This record gives sequence, structure tokens and C-alpha cells, in this order.
Amino acid sequence: MKYIEYVNEQIRNTVKDPENLVLFGQNINAGSCLGGLTKGLSVNPTSKIINSTNSENSLCGFGFGLMLNGVSSVFFMKQLDFLLLGIGIYVSLLIFYTFETLFFTGLIYIFLIPISYFHYKHKNKASLITNNEEETEDVL
Repeated sequence: MKYIEYVNEQIRNTVKDPENLVLFGQNINAGSCLGGLTKGLSVNPTSKIINSTNSENSLCGFGFGLMLNGVSSVFFMKQLDFLLLGIGIYVSLLIFYTFETLFFTGLIYIFLIPISYFHYKHKNKASLITNNEEETEDVL
């Protein structure tokens, strides 16, 4: 059993029974199912699976809205480096409204954008190394 298959099995077993659970993300129940990570998901009739667009900022906001309304949810995301930027917007708004200054908000982006960039560069190097090897396996 590949690692991705094991993780997929654990996810399927965890999400099949809870009531009022919302699973969302791009192609989580269609197409590639995030490289097999979300393949074969089924949920309780009171729960939902939402195949969404690829807009991390909107999806983070959707998740925060669900959380604020007491709805259990899981956001499945393919490119985790964009999660930092998606969450950064909400953290910066919290800081802005708490301290009423844009200074701290700007500092967040000064740190998050380079982190996202270096993560992207490292991911591409790892991808090139993996693609050059004789045997490859699905990578999360």
C-alpha cells in the first residue's frame, strides 16, 4: 500500500460518519481527487462535499465563515504555500481592526510572500529530482 492510499483510507474512515460536516476544495470528489488523496469520499446524508474553484483566498474565507457559524469543515488543498497567503489576509485584517494601523499588516506580507516564494522554489527542485529518478511515487 502506498502512503497516499493509506492517508486516503484514514480520511475516508474519518469523514463517513459525522453529521453536518462540510468537505471542500478543488476537485476533491472529481477528476484527479487531489492525486488520489480524496478518492472515493462519501459522507453522511446531512454532510456535504463541495468541489470548488481554485481560489485560496475565497476558500479560506469560506472556511472561516463555516467555523464562525459552528460548522465542522475540512478544506483540502493541493498547494499549501497559498494557504499562508490566504490566511495572511485574515490575520492582517484582525491586526488592522485590533490596533487600527497598517504597519503590522504590511509586516505580515513582508514575511509571508518570501516564505511562499522559497517554498515554491524548493518544491520545484524536489519535483525535478523526483522526476529524474527511475521509480516515482505519488507525492503529497
